[in-house]
Amino acid sequence: GTTGKAKPDSSHQADLLHEMRHLHAADLEMLTTEITVVTACTQASEEDILDLKQEVQSLREAFQQIQSSHTSLTISADLAEDRHRCTNLKI
Repeated sequence: GTTGKAKPDSSHQADLLHEMRHLHAADLEMLTTEITVVTACTQASEEDILDLKQEVQSLREAFQQIQSSHTSLTISADLAEDRHRCTNLKI
């Protein structure tokens, strides 16, 4: 991975938002489990693990807020995507 934290460009942010829209509770549960396993393997302190779990919890809350407040936007964005895909198929 890269260590430098470059400011993501708008297209990258759009990609991230698109990914986030499709994240479900199950994915977040899996993420939590993976983080716990990884931290255990790297012999992280209990404190570190708790911090990570809190981070995941706040992520989960953020995702829920996004999903509840942008449902209509999500639907229209998906429709626009489908329409775009259909017009691209036309020869």
